[in-house]
Amino acid sequence: MQVVVAVDEAGYGPRLGPLVIAATIWQTPDGESLALADQRARRLLDAGNHKEQRRLRLTDSKKAYRGHRRRWADLEYDVLGAWAYLQESPQSWRELWSKVATDEPDTWRDLPWYATYDRALPIEIDARQTAEAAAQWSWLARQADLHLIAIKLYALFPESWNQRLVVQNKAEILAESTLRLVRESLAVPEAASCPQGTVVCDHLGGRKYYAALIQQFLSASWVEIVSETALASHYRLGNTDGKIFQILFQVSADAQLSLVGFSSMVAKYVRELAMAAFNGYWQERIPGLRPTAGYPADAERFIQQVADQCRRLGVRAEQWIRQR
Repeated sequence: MQVVVAVDEAGYGPRLGPLVIAATIWQTPDGESLALADQRARRLLDAGNHKEQRRLRLTDSKKAYRGHRRRWADLEYDVLGAWAYLQESPQSWRELWSKVATDEPDTWRDLPWYATYDRALPIEIDARQTAEAAAQWSWLARQADLHLIAIKLYALFPESWNQRLVVQNKAEILAESTLRLVRESLAVPEAASCPQGTVVCDHLGGRKYYAALIQQFLSASWVEIVSETALASHYRLGNTDGKIFQILFQVSADAQLSLVGFSSMVAKYVRELAMAAFNGYWQERIPGLRPTAGYPADAERFIQQVADQCRRLGVRAEQWIRQR
């Protein structure tokens, strides 16, 4: 078998809440292209397993969770079903966040909206639906020979983000954080045992050249540039142990490849859980306050409405607002 690591993020654009990066790690048959594995998965998902069941979607999170009809269930069925399939189901908000790597010291946990917060998971689906979704993941593995083996997560909260902005720009922060997560993903035992594989990510911050970063973070013995264009940057890399990998940075990878789309759903779900704690805390204290997704224009409105109370709590702006 060969390994595929699919990576995407949620929260790069907002000024409030964390940046969350998710890597989903898969095994596929030796020698099979990522495109072929993805096409087979899409065909099976489109056909469905049992008509009476809700279907797995494995799609760009912007399609799964958008507009005025956004529902937790639109993400939970796929995401919590996957963790149930892996036999790693988080039963609560705090248990899920224990799976997420963050920068040390993790002072974000002391912020008043996170310090004592917890809630049971799932939020909208029930145990029967979670088990049903896990069964569909098992069915997909058998039918498509496409095996999800692990999920890895990294989150960067505003205080750590701002500290890194002193020496890096936004695109550099995203690229380095992503490649660190890729490195950790390739170290998962089932992935480390594979002699070949593919890593696929979205274009990171719009950059086109990644060879130096790959050399730095993935400790490759050699890196070959296959192509570097405005739409995709493609590399081959190898190590002294004979392992050879391909890594692809592709514009709109989450919309074009279902495995990356699923990673975007995981990242979105985890970020939305953080934002639910944040918004809920302030809505309990300020009647009529509208929640925010944290994007710049609406973030300004929200910041103005809660800033006085934040100061009274002794929370500094740089602890919860990204500088850019």
